Amino acid sequence: MYRLNVKKHKFGDIIILILFDKLFDQNYIEESPLFNELAETLNKKGMKSFLFQWYFSVDPNIRSRYKQFKKMIKNNNVSINITTDNESQNEDYKKIILETVKRVTGKHNPDSEKLHILTEQILNDIY
Repeated sequence: MYRLNVKKHKFGDIIILILFDKLFDQNYIEESPLFNELAETLNKKGMKSFLFQWYFSVDPNIRSRYKQFKKMIKNNNVSINITTDNESQNEDYKKIILETVKRVTGKHNPDSEKLHILTEQILNDIY
């Protein structure tokens, strides 16, 4: 099972991303007739262009994590876990992960994109 952990104050961003994908891809989450009806109604009311603007206001880190979630939703069971804000604790974990990667790889400056993906995966597993 793939689990997407989202802080409570960022959960609305996930809803924006899900609606965005549904309006631009009618086959996305097609198993839900009620959701399909909502998407069709929103599309008829011209919400597609409005939602397009909001999509790019969402934090790029959340969009990146959501893209992984979106890939997994087609093939696996997925869940969204809403967490409380533990920013200071997350920062501590991120420092530990960075130091561990440096020591294991022997690289002083590891690839930041790969490090970010690894860090998010580990934090998702922790929460």
